[in-house]
Amino acid sequence: MPSDKVTAKRWFIVFGAVCAAAIAVVLAVLGAFGGLAESDLPGPGIAAMVLGVVVTCGLGIALMALIFYSARSGQDETVYRIEQSRESARSGQDETVYWIEQAREQSARQAQRKD
Repeated sequence: MPSDKVTAKRWFIVFGAVCAAAIAVVLAVLGAFGGLAESDLPGPGIAAMVLGVVVTCGLGIALMALIFYSARSGQDETVYRIEQSRESARSGQDETVYWIEQAREQSARQAQRKD
């Protein structure tokens, strides 16, 4: 069974190829019907516009992927724990008990993800 990294890498490659093919098809259709010829935009201008759209979409996709990765990997949990620790210290709760409860909750969440 392939690992998650191999599966994600394969998905990104397939997604990129499909997007490139879709862009090529749209440009071919516009070229065939003269949609680009009627515009006053020269060839380099059209290329810059297409590149701008592709880069902007890629940036949006990359940022959303980072948000999902961060949420699933537990990177945000450290900040949450620090804040909870400060709040528990203010309320007088024993910090050891708090950390044990947090570890149990995290173990339960990880077990749910694996299932």
